[in-house]
Amino acid sequence: MPRSDQACLTPRVALRETSTDNPPAVIVPLENDDPTRGDQKRALGRKRDEREQETDEESRRETKRQRLEDAREARLRALADREEEYHDDERAQEIDEPDESILNLMSRTAKHLLTSPNPIQLEARILANHGSDPRFAFLRGKWKEKWDEAKMKAKKERDDERARQSASAALGAVGGYESD
Repeated sequence: MPRSDQACLTPRVALRETSTDNPPAVIVPLENDDPTRGDQKRALGRKRDEREQETDEESRRETKRQRLEDAREARLRALADREEEYHDDERAQEIDEPDESILNLMSRTAKHLLTSPNPIQLEARILANHGSDPRFAFLRGKWKEKWDEAKMKAKKERDDERARQSASAALGAVGGYESD
């Protein structure tokens, strides 16, 4: 009895005797069992599988493209909303004035920036550490006029202090001499 896998893989053959004089039988395959027919079926199956894989891949690509497009549209909507909020803040800035605590914070920040050896770096660090804090909105452009005024006032105070110190130092050197 043949093995089960052997029975599936070997074509069915019919034994046909060509003549009674010749004892050996000639093996002729049946017409329905063409050995190349199975290869053709397998090739067609592979082609069908490849087409299915291509369509699956195309659908995956289309899904990914659609997801990317949706994400891009969401980012653009968020940017538009943020820009609208920014313009609303600019309009509100014209009406809105900072309160005393923010004015005090502006003044102290301006003084620290003037005494810093690298004011640009200090301002960047303040923004990095407190950028989301609404009290430091003046560093992002809100109340620009008031912030410029605070910086000018701090610079004027620093210059006045330096002038007083240089004047007192000059008088101190002359003060030791008495005139007759």
